[in-house]
Amino acid sequence: MKPNEAAGVLEQAAIQALMSLNSPGGPDVCRQLITVYLNSSMDTMAVLRNAVEQSNATAIFQAAHGLKSSSAMLGGRRLADSLKQLEAAGQSGMLEPVEALLASAELEYDLFSRALQDHLSESAT
Repeated sequence: MKPNEAAGVLEQAAIQALMSLNSPGGPDVCRQLITVYLNSSMDTMAVLRNAVEQSNATAIFQAAHGLKSSSAMLGGRRLADSLKQLEAAGQSGMLEPVEALLASAELEYDLFSRALQDHLSESAT
């Protein structure tokens, strides 16, 4: 078992489901989705960070909501759970815990991104 799997960072069942979308001779759908996610999620995390710094509840909700969904689809359940808490705080306007929630989400994001990059590297060989 890979360290990322043991820690629950990347759910292999989600990756396997995405890989099942590939057709022989066709594009690698899973690789494409992961690449798009990695390219766009850094910007979304920056938007989320800025929204927390500005105490902008609406922007916190919107950024957390979008990233939560795409992270869950790719197997980042722990990250999605962290983002769900930020989403709820933004939706309710209860912003007291958002800095701590953001710190947790950033840690999970770093772990998840690394796990996705590892998956891309392993699947390229």
